[in-house]
Amino acid sequence: MRVGDYADRISLLLVSNRATTNDPVANEVLLTGQVGGRIYYNDVIRLEDGKATLELSKLKFPGGILQLTAFSGRENRLQNGLYMLSQ
Repeated sequence: MRVGDYADRISLLLVSNRATTNDPVANEVLLTGQVGGRIYYNDVIRLEDGKATLELSKLKFPGGILQLTAFSGRENRLQNGLYMLSQ
């Protein structure tokens, strides 16, 4: 997971090292974003050719430490990252 920090948004690049399969669950990533233990973002991201890009508005989150966690479609934790948000 690569993160770009901009004034009004967070840009994410999710990349898989596994080949795309016919199993739709294997080509999905569940991404959650939480601050202070409260979930503010939760979505299923479909990987196209093993990658996906998305942008999250910083207005969705309060100030504090944002924890982004990526899970496989089968709910195994893949990656976790902490990012400081100031409001």
